[in-house]
Amino acid sequence: MGEREIFEQINDVLKENGYDTRINGLMDLTHFLNEKRDSDSFAYDRVRELYDQFIMGIGMW
Repeated sequence: MGEREIFEQINDVLKENGYDTRINGLMDLTHFLNEKRDSDSFAYDRVRELYDQFIMGIGMW
């Protein structure tokens, strides 16, 4: 999975869970994760997993 697909999945997860936020890049993504306001939600956990995939690289998953 490439960078674009990861961000598409992140935005799909956010949309499906009622967020009106759109993640367009790494800075937006880290800002969302650093807020930790919903850190106990499914959406946060899934976005965190996708962030880890992005950081670790495509070949690792």
